[in-house]
Amino acid sequence: MKIFKKEKDVVGLALGYLDVVDQCVRTAGQAVILYLNGDRPGAAALQPKVSELESQADEIRRCIGDKLYSGAYLPLMRGDIYSIIDSLDHVPNAAEACCNFFTSQTPDIPDDFVAAYLETSRASFGIITELSEVVTSFFKPKGKIDAIREHAKGVGTQESAVDGMEWETTVRIFECPTIDLAHKIHLKTALDRIGHISDRAEDAAEYIELVAMKSIL
Repeated sequence: MKIFKKEKDVVGLALGYLDVVDQCVRTAGQAVILYLNGDRPGAAALQPKVSELESQADEIRRCIGDKLYSGAYLPLMRGDIYSIIDSLDHVPNAAEACCNFFTSQTPDIPDDFVAAYLETSRASFGIITELSEVVTSFFKPKGKIDAIREHAKGVGTQESAVDGMEWETTVRIFECPTIDLAHKIHLKTALDRIGHISDRAEDAAEYIELVAMKSIL
């Protein structure tokens, strides 16, 4: 039937969207890590690729919306599917914003803090691995509720770890007597940008888990 073909098309687009989101987040993470390791030109060279991937994700998201408006899925499910994609969209947006922040505002990370920023960046950007599993499990035939819950829990655990790293580094920053207040605020903003990726990933995973409880594909 035509409606089932439309649903298959949406699933294919959703998985393609996820692939682009994954690439965007990983490329942005690579750029930030290069920056933190002292390779600012290398980081800047990756920024256009991050923006290109984020734009590609937006285009696929619009295509998914068109398919849903054309009648794929039952009416009640269409809103849930679109909201899942919309919640995911905040993740590459946060990744691009973080990459742009570092390459445009070039925060001066003191040597004593570089290791902490690197650790936090790897954990926050790396959360895309667990989030991708959540999305893939949702769109598998008939869904995989146990896998969704397992990987959503993994996303939450990793996000909590990032929060802990952020808190410890924030305390160290504001206790440091050799850093002036303006610099401290800039450092905290940089840290917040990194943490936003895992925050948005947790939001998306929680929403997918909620939709899965109501109706597994």
